[in-house]
Parts: sequence; C-alpha cells; structure tokens
Amino acid sequence: MIEPESSKTYELGASGSFWDGRGRFQSTLFRVDFDDLIATTVTSVGTDDQGTQVINIGKQRAEGFELSGGFAWSEQLNMSVNLSILDSAFTFFPNANCTEHEVRTAAESGCLFFEDDGTSLPLSTDPDDIDVAVIDRAGQTAAYSPKFGITYGIDYWVPFRGLKVDTGALVTYQSSYFSDFREFDKSNIQRGAADLNLHIGIGEMTDKWRLGLALRNLLEP
Repeated sequence: MIEPESSKTYELGASGSFWDGRGRFQSTLFRVDFDDLIATTVTSVGTDDQGTQVINIGKQRAEGFELSGGFAWSEQLNMSVNLSILDSAFTFFPNANCTEHEVRTAAESGCLFFEDDGTSLPLSTDPDDIDVAVIDRAGQTAAYSPKFGITYGIDYWVPFRGLKVDTGALVTYQSSYFSDFREFDKSNIQRGAADLNLHIGIGEMTDKWRLGLALRNLLEP
C-alpha cells in the first residue's frame, strides 16, 4: 500500500534592484522535509519482465540556496545568471537495495540478507543464495540531486536597416548526481556536464515578428 506523500517547506528570500534599476536579483534559502516520499523504480531491468513499481522510500530532506539575477550593461546588452546549491539526503530509508559491492563487503557496509519470507540470513551466505539484500541509507545523498548548478546567459542586439539583429549564448553546468535511488553504485552516477546553446535572429524593431536560428546542446559528446 502506498502512503500519501507530504512535505513541509521553509523559505527565506530577498529580492531587489541596484545601479538605478539596471540590475536585479532574487535569492532564496530553503529547506524541504519530505515524508513517505513517493518514487517510481524500474524492476527486473533488462529482462522480459521489466516494469515499474511505485513505492514509498521514507524521509528526505533537501536544503540549499538559489540566486538569480540580471544586469543591463546597455539598452542592447543584457546578462543573466542562475545559481543553485543543494544538499539533499535521506533521513529515513531503512530498506534500500544493496549494491553488488555492498553485498560483497556486508560486514563493513552494513548490508543485511534475507529470504523472500523475511528470514534473516548470515553474512557468510553465498550471494547467489540471497533473495533480498537491504541497507539503511539514512544520511546518503539523494538521487537526482546535483550539489551545484549554474546558468549564465548573454544577449545582444543591433539595429540593421530598420530591423533588429539579435544574438545570444546560454552556458549551463550541473555537477554529478546519482541517477537511480535504488542502486547507489558508481555505474549510476551521472557525471557533471556543461552545455552551450546559441541563437541568432532578425526581426521587426518592436518584436512583432522575428526569424531565428537556434543551436542547442553544442557541448554534448
């Protein structure tokens, strides 16, 4: 039975402008406490029985800082930035799956073995004879939770024969994170990556129409 998910959010924020309104900013300190967090996991990966399962994974706390802002160097040149710092961890997750490494090093990792009926098995049990291997992940960094992210954008336009020619770039970076909350293994780490988007366009000075070209994900391998 799936229990309803609930959360409590605490925020402290500030916003304002500077340099005669040419610059603006918004900043937020936040904390979110999740209870009976609902998530979807993939089961029987790579087999004919592969499917999905919705479960409660316990309690999770996410806290961090977000800052966004922009600055107009001139009427034609604008810059923007978005920064995020996140610390997200499980505070209660007693029945998480063990990784293969945790199974092999159960005495040190804290991994516990059981039969399908819940009967406890000794740590010396052959891995092939283990039906269920679980571990308490309280304190473990949560999945899908990059600790750092930043986006920086710049836009510039010039008049050209009664029209507006605009160009710009958007650079993003996101630090590494676990991509599966059930398998905290090195193979499930999404590496930190940067990306670049570019655009150029031409249109009417009051933006009634515009033709443009956009190039996306230029730094992807």
